[in-house]
Amino acid sequence: MESVSVNSPLKKLFLITAAALVLPLAAHAQNYKAGDAYPGGGIVMQADDSQVLVRFVKSVFPLSRETRFEKGRKYPSPSGNHYLVFQGDGNLVVYTKQDRPVWALNSLTPNWRTNGYAVFQSDGNLATYQANNAFVWSARNVVSPAGTTLTLNDRGELQLIAPNGQALWTGTAN
Repeated sequence: MESVSVNSPLKKLFLITAAALVLPLAAHAQNYKAGDAYPGGGIVMQADDSQVLVRFVKSVFPLSRETRFEKGRKYPSPSGNHYLVFQGDGNLVVYTKQDRPVWALNSLTPNWRTNGYAVFQSDGNLATYQANNAFVWSARNVVSPAGTTLTLNDRGELQLIAPNGQALWTGTAN
């Protein structure tokens, strides 16, 4: 992760992300808050009166199999307009960059609070389990084709996508 420190007397700073997107940043950090995401990846900003700390956070989507989600970590979409987070309360939620929920696991299962971990499994399924490995929920009840990925698209839809591009499952807006 790269970090850049910027002194506030600067009027503007132009940063080029890995996607070669030019992004103007105003000199005053109060226009931004920690966790803000932007196209081409995300930027996490921390600020005080004298400086802005910028960290580039690349999108992890599409995910390949065997990914276990860390509680509290934000997984930004490629556009930066949404992010997925496995919350400390056990809920798996997709939010807009303005922190508005658009999809949540608690709308699909009454047992969501018992979730100890969430994982995109080796069989191509998105699932949650209790800390003792007891099953709680899964997106599908069949094995997905080899090469299936988990994506978070520009509409905020969490999807299992087969190698041929077909959506096998979609977590749609609440």
